[in-house]
Amino acid sequence: MHPPYGNQDGSLYYGNLRGAKAIDIFKSDGAVAFYQPTFTYHGFRYAEIINYPRDLTTSDIRKVRVNTAVKPNTEFKTSDQLLYNIQQNCLRGQLSNLMSIPTDCSQRDERLGW
Repeated sequence: MHPPYGNQDGSLYYGNLRGAKAIDIFKSDGAVAFYQPTFTYHGFRYAEIINYPRDLTTSDIRKVRVNTAVKPNTEFKTSDQLLYNIQQNCLRGQLSNLMSIPTDCSQRDERLGW
């Protein structure tokens, strides 16, 4: 499951996905495997993994960031690490919605270009 938000109780929130079926199902035979969806992408902050055979750690999971390759035409520099991190988060947010044309809400059913 690929919801963008979590609830206070730790469960995953799916309300804003509307009609999107943001679900990938991968069944393993127990061997080490790599799974990556084909012909789609998901915007998400959280992922739900069930029936994992042992305690899941962050090293067991890898995310892949995808966006259209664009060349920056400006540069931002600051000695303030917090301000730099905020700027980088803004840039990553813009890139996550750039798939050939600007899109909106990659996790929902409205990947509409403006």
